[in-house]
Amino acid sequence: MIKKIIIGIVIFVFLAIAGVVLFFPLDSVVKKAVNDAVGPAVTLKSVKFGWNGIVVAGIQVKTVHKTDFLKVEDLTVRPSLWDLLGGKLVINMIQINSPVVRLQRTKDGKFLMPDIKKKESAKEKEMVKKQDAGKALPVLVKKFELNNGQIIFIDDVKGVALNITELFVKAKSNESGETTADVSAKLPSNGAFKVNSKGNILTRKFNGNLSVNNLDIALFKKYVENTADINKGRVDFNSKFDINNTYLNKTPSVIKITDIDVKSKGSFMGVSAPLVLDLLKKKGSIDLQFNVWGEFNNLKHDLKEALTKKILEEGTKNLSPEKIEGTIKDIKGLFPKKK
Repeated sequence: MIKKIIIGIVIFVFLAIAGVVLFFPLDSVVKKAVNDAVGPAVTLKSVKFGWNGIVVAGIQVKTVHKTDFLKVEDLTVRPSLWDLLGGKLVINMIQINSPVVRLQRTKDGKFLMPDIKKKESAKEKEMVKKQDAGKALPVLVKKFELNNGQIIFIDDVKGVALNITELFVKAKSNESGETTADVSAKLPSNGAFKVNSKGNILTRKFNGNLSVNNLDIALFKKYVENTADINKGRVDFNSKFDINNTYLNKTPSVIKITDIDVKSKGSFMGVSAPLVLDLLKKKGSIDLQFNVWGEFNNLKHDLKEALTKKILEEGTKNLSPEKIEGTIKDIKGLFPKKK
């Protein structure tokens, strides 16, 4: 959707720079082009042209229920005319300021999405694909910036509302595809998120570091089934990742759990809650090393195994028979059942 807007206004920038449509009302022309491309769900407040780029202000995207889905204070695109003359579409910079994304899941379990124009049929797509074969220009975005973004998540099914603020993204790429990216954001209840990565956008291979600090895990307790009731708890998480397309190679990770308050019954991270509480009383915090791997839509981890191993390492000699029995059950759960 944003991609269509960007490509459309870039074309008009080139025409304006070349002097082809300098006397036309470009502001209204671009607005009409956007409306024709994606429908009335997307509106623009203003479009300002310059010799080296274009600024679109007041972008709004509405859902099918006319609620806000996306708001952008302004979007700046700075294309390169000389590269276009050489047969390449190069954008020197895309800058998005103060975007606000609102994701809402209604009580019937459906997300409110934009009312975009009807998608092309498979036959229509194939016809367009054949027509465009060999004509598409290679596209390169040298610099991308997103400043002071916000993500509002509302889940009416679980009764959860989360607000991610101060989202910043800075990325740079060159013609060979080498890319660096830095992402940071503030999480609810004084948490923080940060990613630093480098790789190649053409091969989709990246590596880097991900950290989450002071995460309030009580905010997410409604999404964990069959677990102890978490009254409070904080988590620090650090991981060095290695991504190949959509697959996450085995990633060494470290998690630190502090200030946990859970009910004595049930489980925590797949392990008996009483055992976890005993370990916390003894150590003050839980530090675990574990691994994450797999396809993005089906990630796997060995966190439960790491927590169980940690409890065993601390010993069970001072535990009651009931708690020892719980430990044994947890250990048995780590091994596949015999057929």
